[in-house]
Amino acid sequence: MPPVHITLCPRCSSNRIKRSHSRGIIEKALKMINIRAYRCIHCGWRGYRLYKGSAQGNRANYSLLQIIALAIFVTLAVMLLLYYLTREEPKETFSYKTPLTHEPESLPRKTLKCKT
Repeated sequence: MPPVHITLCPRCSSNRIKRSHSRGIIEKALKMINIRAYRCIHCGWRGYRLYKGSAQGNRANYSLLQIIALAIFVTLAVMLLLYYLTREEPKETFSYKTPLTHEPESLPRKTLKCKT
């Protein structure tokens, strides 16, 4: 494993920092742009840092599937952003409440008579 360039944990100031495994698709995408997850062995802190590997280890060995997945993700994100930026508000709003065009007719009231 290449040397870690983080010297101290930001939480406990320990020097026992190691790289952490990627969890999920977002962390794997971050890993492709050299942002890696790190963990402190002493306190359990987990965070992200820009990875600066050795000169020999900087070559990217990405599979075709990783490149296609990243391209699809970026394309969908751009399409979603463009959709929300260019959509138009509806010109006419629909309401379930219809305005009254005439006065309601008064209904006869029934009166209750008390028996004494």
